[in-house]
Amino acid sequence: MRRCILLFSFLVAVIETYAQEEEYYKIPESRRKSHEVENLPHLESRFSSFYVGLSGGMRKPYNGSTGDFSSFGENKSSMNEWAELNLGLNMNNRFFVETGVARLKNRFSTYVYGTRSYPAFVMGVDNRQWYIPVVLKKRVLSLNRVTKNAYINLGLGGGVLVATRPEPPHRFTMDVQKALQSRDLEYFNVTLSQSRSLMYGELSVELKGNITDRLEILVFFKGIFRRPEYISTTFDIEYAGGGPSVQYGVFEKAGSLVFGLQGRFNSRKFYRYTSRI
Repeated sequence: MRRCILLFSFLVAVIETYAQEEEYYKIPESRRKSHEVENLPHLESRFSSFYVGLSGGMRKPYNGSTGDFSSFGENKSSMNEWAELNLGLNMNNRFFVETGVARLKNRFSTYVYGTRSYPAFVMGVDNRQWYIPVVLKKRVLSLNRVTKNAYINLGLGGGVLVATRPEPPHRFTMDVQKALQSRDLEYFNVTLSQSRSLMYGELSVELKGNITDRLEILVFFKGIFRRPEYISTTFDIEYAGGGPSVQYGVFEKAGSLVFGLQGRFNSRKFYRYTSRI
């Protein structure tokens, strides 16, 4: 019985050795592609895989103003939601190509201080937009040199606008004096404007780590760049009796900051082998 066990073990070892040698002596183009990496001498393995991800975060816009706006009103840049559905290609944990659907919220409200000539009121823009982003990412730093499963990526890309709800007018002007009927005013025009620019640019950095072989989590920071004064509000006021006319303006600057988390699920890995010789 003992001899039979030893003979069986010897045969299994011989078969495995032969199978490895047979695969090794094939030219690289003829070797089978597998989702299980094979450690063969003088061969370098590279893999590609696909992934689907879900991202959530907040966008911090930055505002500017014209005239002595601080004495007229205030426009505090609020945090707005950011969400993405991501589809991507991972090329050997070195390069990544990513697309999907991104949704952002625009909330741009201006509070006008009340005076003896008019009461306080609020004007603003509130809508959601959907973009299709395309981003190329590159690993710039490995945090785990053994497994290379924790690293930092830099990304560069942009997005194309596909929908805005509710659809805003490009430029809308109203004379609130018609509603106020103030004796001190000739007119009080408020102009709301939202650009119809279809694209934004993106510069991103992300820190990635593995929960399991298939499941990953990332922390990301993005710089989002749109057309300057993408959203703006202008106030034109003329006082009655030959009084002065004044103008105030407030607008969203070109850059905003997005930060958040992404959960990612990976497909199996598809390996390809090339000779080091």
